[in-house]
Amino acid sequence: GMDKRSVREALANLAYQYQYSIPKDLHAIHRLREYFSQVFDYKLPHSSPNYAIDRAKLRQPECRLPGKYVVFVHLASWSTKLWPTENWQQLVQLALSAGFDVVMPSGSDEEMRRGEMLATGHTGVHALPRLSLSEVAWIINRASGVVSCDTGLCHLAAALDKPTVSFYGPTDAGLIGATGDQQAHIIADNFKCAPCYQKQCTYAGKPSSEAACMRAMQPLSVWEILSSLLAKADSATIDVVPQS
Repeated sequence: GMDKRSVREALANLAYQYQYSIPKDLHAIHRLREYFSQVFDYKLPHSSPNYAIDRAKLRQPECRLPGKYVVFVHLASWSTKLWPTENWQQLVQLALSAGFDVVMPSGSDEEMRRGEMLATGHTGVHALPRLSLSEVAWIINRASGVVSCDTGLCHLAAALDKPTVSFYGPTDAGLIGATGDQQAHIIADNFKCAPCYQKQCTYAGKPSSEAACMRAMQPLSVWEILSSLLAKADSATIDVVPQS
């Protein structure tokens, strides 16, 4: 395991017979890659991670899905990591206007109700019930792109190599941001207090469950970044013409 200067869990290093030093200021994924290269004594690769997901083994959900859609992951474990409902509503309108349906997964009844609220009045917005991780992966794998709060599903989208825009207000994209060739991070660079890693925002002086830095992330800018990623992904698709 990692030595006392590297490990995050206090005293855990006392259980390790073999200890390795890994800088704490590296991204979590890079830390693990560095760690395993030391443990098994191989040269650390500098390429993007290959998560080796077997897409053929993903479980197809029973729910009906549209043909062309983007996935909006509006859920997160902290309220301060959530993007405000009004911002999601504007982003939904932008996606629909661009010819995409919107699919929104959920992990709880509360999250499904939020999704249903965002879907109200839109035939092209689909709020899904709670599904297995494999089913959600199947859905993301067939999406054109993803917009996500800082939660596990943005990393799943990265592992599936999907164009993804993810939000990092109270958390640090440099340490835990989704990693891959088609990932874009929206960060709160105009807020000196970010990343604060707080579950209550005190930016305005009074504790609030909504983070001021998250509200400042504008839907139009988010959609423009996603559109750029989608265009780049389309241009990278090359049709091979067989020789006659």
